[in-house]
Amino acid sequence: MLYGGPAPKVPGSVVLDLHRMDKVLEVSDKFAYAVVEPGVTFGDLYEHCAANKLKVWPSTASLGWGSIIGNVSIPSSDSLESGETLFDTETP
Repeated sequence: MLYGGPAPKVPGSVVLDLHRMDKVLEVSDKFAYAVVEPGVTFGDLYEHCAANKLKVWPSTASLGWGSIIGNVSIPSSDSLESGETLFDTETP
């Protein structure tokens, strides 16, 4: 799982802290997407949309601190114990 703090699980691992890369680079009302740096939180994106009176409203975690990049990376890299990906639709 990719949830949790920045504690490496394997000896010799490197932790790369990207939290200061916190800029919202682009938000498209027309196509409903955002281009953000890795340190942008859901709260940051929400505040950017509100301040710029955008029509698109991002879903915000209850505390607003969750990482957007962290959330989008989980489905692409995480798997279930049995080896299926999160998007497998067939049942065993």
